[in-house]
Amino acid sequence: MTNALLIAKRTAKINQIETMLSEYFQNVSRVSDLTGTGQLPLDHHFDLIVVTDSLEIKPDGEFIFCLRRLFPDAKFLYLGHEITPETEMSLRAAGLIFLGPDDHFIQCGHQILKSAVDAAKKNISH
Repeated sequence: MTNALLIAKRTAKINQIETMLSEYFQNVSRVSDLTGTGQLPLDHHFDLIVVTDSLEIKPDGEFIFCLRRLFPDAKFLYLGHEITPETEMSLRAAGLIFLGPDDHFIQCGHQILKSAVDAAKKNISH
């Protein structure tokens, strides 16, 4: 796996997550504003996309489905703090490999990322 996209505002926790991602991916891109046009780097291939609820626009399952259409080969994680049962159901239906708070991801992110990278390697070798 070589490219990851992090959709998040710059905070100390997000910086930790970005550092963790850089241990597994050659390139980590960040989008911190979805309000303007052309913010997503559509000309890139991403192996992993991490979406957070730190932006003014709170991404939901529909947003993940849109990203999945744009980046069909990517794996998706969602880091959020205020997830209603309806939002959780929508997000889980989008096929995430992780859904939870950033604190939990910081604690167990290495296991999650190693698992995602190993699964991708198996898919490439078959």
